Amino acid sequence: MTQFRHVGIVVEDIEASLLIWTEGLNFQVVSRRHESGTAIEKLVGIKDVSLESVKLASDKYHGVSVEFLSFRYPNMIRRQPPCAPNSFGITHVALTVNNLHSILEALGTYGVRVLGEVSLSEDGSSRGVYTEFPENILVELVEVLRS
Repeated sequence: MTQFRHVGIVVEDIEASLLIWTEGLNFQVVSRRHESGTAIEKLVGIKDVSLESVKLASDKYHGVSVEFLSFRYPNMIRRQPPCAPNSFGITHVALTVNNLHSILEALGTYGVRVLGEVSLSEDGSSRGVYTEFPENILVELVEVLRS
């Protein structure tokens, strides 16, 4: 059986990211730890790696789990240029939210930027918008209006 486990996101400022995801999106911290040593070195393929990991989850998002990683060693590598929606590979995380406009207002206080405009789907069943979180992370927010 294959099952979705989590999305891992490397961040520079783990506390700022936690604030956005816990206060702005209602995720809860389920684990937080420092990781180093042979097991993590083998897993990620980086010798002498040292990092902090924080896992977040929310019943509100149907069991989706997010893991923040902040590397202490080696230094993190910033993507150049930031990821664009039409880039190859993984481009964004998508979340279904209630009351899109109030979520956008709340996230704006944490420096989250709205890209484009809120758009109604062609069939009128949902509306959504791409946002840019700190660390150039693209998050699509979708509000389902009717099934």
